[in-house]
Amino acid sequence: MANPTGSTTNDTLNALRISEARYRRLFETARDGILLLNAQTAQIEDVNPFLIELLGYSRAEFLGKKLWEVGAFTDIELSKQMFATLQEQGYIRYENLPLKTSAGKQIAVEFVSNVYECEGINVIQCNVRDITAHNLSDLALREFKAIVEASDDAIISKSLTGVIRSWNPGAEALFGYTAKEAIGKNIAIIIADNRAQEEVTILQRLSAGERIDHFETVRRHKNGNLIEIAVTISPIRDSHDTIVGASTIARDITALKKAEATRISLEEQLRESQKMEAIGTLAGGIAHDFNNIIATILGNADLAMSDTAANLCAQKSIEEIRKAGCRARDLVQQILSFSRRQPIERKVIELQPVIAESVRLMRAIFPARTAINLHCEKAAPKVFADATQIQQALLNIATNAMQAGSHSIDIRLDTVILSATFANENPALRAMYLSRPARTVRIVVRDDGPGMEASTLGRIFEPFFTTKGPGEGTGLGLSVVRGILQAHQGAIVVASQPGSGTSFTLYLPASNPHATFAKRSIDHDSPVPNVARSGSRILYIDDDESLVLLVKRLLERRGHVVNGFVDASVAIACLSADPNAFDLVLTDYNMPFLSGLDVARRVREIRPGLAVAIISGFIDERLLSQSKDAGVSELIVKANDTNELCDAIQRLVNHVALTPELS
Repeated sequence: MANPTGSTTNDTLNALRISEARYRRLFETARDGILLLNAQTAQIEDVNPFLIELLGYSRAEFLGKKLWEVGAFTDIELSKQMFATLQEQGYIRYENLPLKTSAGKQIAVEFVSNVYECEGINVIQCNVRDITAHNLSDLALREFKAIVEASDDAIISKSLTGVIRSWNPGAEALFGYTAKEAIGKNIAIIIADNRAQEEVTILQRLSAGERIDHFETVRRHKNGNLIEIAVTISPIRDSHDTIVGASTIARDITALKKAEATRISLEEQLRESQKMEAIGTLAGGIAHDFNNIIATILGNADLAMSDTAANLCAQKSIEEIRKAGCRARDLVQQILSFSRRQPIERKVIELQPVIAESVRLMRAIFPARTAINLHCEKAAPKVFADATQIQQALLNIATNAMQAGSHSIDIRLDTVILSATFANENPALRAMYLSRPARTVRIVVRDDGPGMEASTLGRIFEPFFTTKGPGEGTGLGLSVVRGILQAHQGAIVVASQPGSGTSFTLYLPASNPHATFAKRSIDHDSPVPNVARSGSRILYIDDDESLVLLVKRLLERRGHVVNGFVDASVAIACLSADPNAFDLVLTDYNMPFLSGLDVARRVREIRPGLAVAIISGFIDERLLSQSKDAGVSELIVKANDTNELCDAIQRLVNHVALTPELS
């Protein structure tokens, strides 16, 4: 008969053996480190293979040691405190406990320990989990998040359907939407409504695994403005390498695009400036030879007019030749003025003929459909001005009006008395009024064109600002006009409204009839009396033989004795042979071997005080300065008519007669 009690005992023992085997298997195969400690002595009674492998210490280095006696637990006081807490509370947990491996590497572990009873004995079980990699990943994630948050670029992540998942402060600054407003919304709705189809195409390309680098496009700001951006878009993949979304880095390139446009514009302006310089160089180069030809034509035309006084038919033909020569002369002067190769020459002038000549030029070059009306006050006072610059200002304004589509341009010259109230209301007039509050000459240019809006009106005098299309204007015309008025101590006021035309009013101070102004004469500052004197002995030098013959005939008809030379060195030799044989030396400036300045210096060496005049088709500030240093008495423009040439020579002859020579 079986013993039921013995059977139960055996079953219990078998169950315990099975349970212990299972626990041992779990202990041996666990992927966390496990330590078993005696709760009374703190000695380690067992350690599993994983912890031995993790820390690198042998089993013998653990067993029988107290926790703080194992090299892995570097903080002895903390280890003792941990044991004391376990005895008191029965449980401890450290989320980031530092341990050191036998190789000296520090790792971070999650340390969980509790006390339990086993066969009447309290045992401490410590579970150790390596979280070093997790900490590094977490640190990298925090660092990445900090970079994203601090970035000035917009960094956005979205699903493959365009739903926004993340939105950094850079995106908020760029597009104006907060993260709360953006996350969960479709990107095509809030910032790409103007390019929604483009956004769909981008997402399709990303779904195929394509990366899009530095793609320039346009998106909309919250305020409605369009922003030019450069974006780099990459697909986001999950742990199974499946594309689940897209990340976008966007940068505002609006300012960069504007800067690029400005750079291109400046390069174009530089090319335009270089072209202007080339025109100036060309003008200076052709002035000498071309003006010789013009001077010969005009001079011989004048002589022929005198020789054929009784032949009306010949007189008419010669007059037409003379007119053509004058137009050619004016053309060269306009090229020189346009390229800024002419010095500014302000003098007291009447504006009526200047404006009339400007209108004549406008009618010649403007389309026939543009009507130009002129009204000049006959009693308008004179002004101290450069006629060429005033003409340029009028032509610039009228040309703008014509190109804007005006059918009628009215130009009026009159006189006004500025009031303090009116001057204070117009800042451009205030300085002029304060310095010269008397009578003011006014030129009004009014057109019937489309007019201008206030935004355009406020910028018309900015250099390089233009409303014309590419290649149709430099934007310099009106800024030049304002500069001309400022140089004349004047002012310009503009009034315009869309659909009502535009009015430019130029104010110039009336000249003081008692004021004296600088003359072009270089050698003397006081007026020269008009003393009629003929029979002067003149040495004339020019490398153009036709001009030598012409000037010789002109001066001889006025009673002078002229020796003409085409070779400057021969002329100098003649003067050296008899220094007192001449009263005046008249020389061309641009000649081979010896220039007019060289001649003047040689004359001063041979006979100090002998008057020297230089004739040139191109007179600039440099020549004026050098001529003064060389002792030149006068500079004469070659292209002007023969009467002016002869008058200039007569003035010098008179001056020579009244002025003792320098000793």
